[in-house]
Order: sequence, then C-alpha cells, then structure tokens
Amino acid sequence: YAMSAYRAIAWSRATRIYHWTILGHDGAVSPSGERLPSYHVLRQFSNFIADGARHLETASGDSAVLSLAFSRPEGDFTVILINTADSSRSMLLRGVASTSLSLTNGLQTTESDPSQTVSGTAEDNGLRLELPSQSITSVHVSSE
Repeated sequence: YAMSAYRAIAWSRATRIYHWTILGHDGAVSPSGERLPSYHVLRQFSNFIADGARHLETASGDSAVLSLAFSRPEGDFTVILINTADSSRSMLLRGVASTSLSLTNGLQTTESDPSQTVSGTAEDNGLRLELPSQSITSVHVSSE
C-alpha cells in the first residue's frame, strides 16, 4: 500500500493526499473500527504533507530507500522515506545550501509497531535517521 501512495505522489508530483473513509468499507478501518495497516500508511502521507506544500526533487543514494520531500508554506520541510530493504538503513538528511536541519516531529511505521516517534541525531549540517527494515518514516524538519 505504501508503494501505491509513493508512486501516485512521486510520478504525478502531487502535493497532497486525501483519503475518505467510510467505516468498514475501505482498507483502512475495519467494520469494528480497528485501524488496519493501510491506515497507518495513509497517516504517514496525509498528516505530514501540508496544504500548500510543494514537491521537491530528492535522491536517497540507496536504491532500497525511496524518498519524497516537500517544502511547507511556513518554510519548513517534510521528508518521507520508505525503506524497502529487509535490513535497517541509516540516512543523513541534508538541506539546501549547507544549512543545518532540526527535527520538529516525526512518525515511523514498521510491521511490528505502526506508530512510533522518530528521533534524529544532528550530524554534519544534517540530520541522521535510522530506518528499520520495511518501514515508512515521515519527518517534519526545519532549517536553522
């Protein structure tokens, strides 16, 4: 499901994702109200891509890590990383013009934990993130 959302945004250069849920009639919420795995995937995209965001070109440098980035209207950025590998990856996010980045908030979804908080480490004018295997990581970062 994450790949479908990634492709739709990356290939169309979309700047927002919307998903309407009718309880029990889609793949996000069961008839009993249980949040299904696709709910957590949608949450990554819909909660972090702000209204008015602009799609930015990105490159992860690792063919197993897919990346999307957006500039937010207030000047901050959203980065969404999908680790398709069966092993964890470490990624260093860098801003434009060697500005430092700081993590405002973040969310990570893995098979075993659909909703964990992300922490990053400042390093070389960037932000180091650890990406578990088969995970989606969304972060809201600001330039300093």
